[in-house]
Amino acid sequence: MLAVFRQFGIKEFVGSSTGNSSTALARAVRRDPAMRAHFFCGEDFVTNHDVPDHARTSLTVVPGTYVDASAEASRFAAEQGLHLDAGFFNWARGEGLELAYLEALDQMDRTPDVIVQGISSGMGLLAAHKGMREYPLTGAIDRMPRFLMVQEESCAPAATGWREGRRELTAADRIDRPEELATAILLGDGAPYYPYLYDIASETGGAVGSASRRELVEARTMLRELEGLDVCYAAAATIAAVRNGAAAGRIGEDATVLVSLTGRSRTDAPA
Repeated sequence: MLAVFRQFGIKEFVGSSTGNSSTALARAVRRDPAMRAHFFCGEDFVTNHDVPDHARTSLTVVPGTYVDASAEASRFAAEQGLHLDAGFFNWARGEGLELAYLEALDQMDRTPDVIVQGISSGMGLLAAHKGMREYPLTGAIDRMPRFLMVQEESCAPAATGWREGRRELTAADRIDRPEELATAILLGDGAPYYPYLYDIASETGGAVGSASRRELVEARTMLRELEGLDVCYAAAATIAAVRNGAAAGRIGEDATVLVSLTGRSRTDAPA
C-alpha cells in the first residue's frame, strides 16, 4: 500500500481498522521517513492495536464501534485535506490481501473446491475472488472454487440478507453496538459492501452463513486439540462454517476446502 501511495504522491494519510491493518501500516510507516499516518479505532478495539509511539504515527480512540471510528477518520481526513484509506474500496489493500491466497494456492497440489473466510466488510474475500479469476491464466488452478462466507450469528446482517434472497441491505439491518466473541468481524453496517459479496456467492455457487457463539467455541477448541492451533474466534468461525456445511451436505466428505485463519485476539470466552 505504501508503495502505491508513493506512486501517487501521497505522503500522509488517514485510516481506521479493527486492529490488524492499522498495526501493520503503522509499522510500515516507521520504515519510510517520507510517510506520516493517522489511525482511528473504536474504544472496544484498542487492545487489538499495536501502533508504535512515534512522531509520524498516531492512534485516536473514538467512543463507539468500528463504524463510528471510520466516520471520525473520514471527517478528520476531509478537514485536514488528507488522503483517506477507504479500506474495502482501496484496490492497493486488496492486492496485498490477495497475496495470502496466492501463496496458499502455490503450496497446494489441487484446486480447492470451497474457500471459506470470516467476513466483516469482506475485503479479503473480494481479493481472494480476484486472485481466483487470475490464477487459471497461470495454470495453477483449473476452475473457480465456491466461496463460503461466515459471520457470527449475533452480528450477521450479510447472512440475513443472503438467507432472505436480498442483494442489498437497508438501515433496518444495521446493528449499532455489536458485542460478541468474533470481534474482528463484528461489523454492524455492511450495506456498502454486501452487494459485492452477494454477487461472489451467487456467481460461484457459494453462500453467506452464520455461526453461533457455541459453534465458535467448539470450533476453536477443536482446532486446539486436533491441530495445535490457537486462533481467534473470527478465525474459528471458518471451521464452524465448514462443520455446518458438511453436516448439511453442502460440503462433501471428499471436498478440498481452503480456510483462512486470521485475526490476533486470543482471549477465551467468559464462562
